[in-house]
Amino acid sequence: MPACISIVFFTIVGIPLALIILLLYLIVLYLSTFFAGMAIATVIFGLRRKSRRAFLVLGMILGSAVAVLLSTIPIAGGFIGLVLLIFGLGGIVTSRWKTFNMAKEKGLV
Repeated sequence: MPACISIVFFTIVGIPLALIILLLYLIVLYLSTFFAGMAIATVIFGLRRKSRRAFLVLGMILGSAVAVLLSTIPIAGGFIGLVLLIFGLGGIVTSRWKTFNMAKEKGLV
């Protein structure tokens, strides 16, 4: 993605587009930690049966704290952070794909 952004950045019209895409890319990278944290909390704390928003928000906070603590381990922290980042990005893509398929079934797309 950064390579594509830098290629688009070389044209006059592409500079604003590249900056917007870069901003969206950084936001998605930041949010992927929360998705990974929610998945960790779902597994560790058994939040699958509890579907209220308060439990999900609490799980996201606790799971994100666990993700941050795991990524601060001195030697393995970088690898753990990378795995959490990839896992979180996969969670974002999966959730958006499910939403798209539900909208397609209802005839909205």
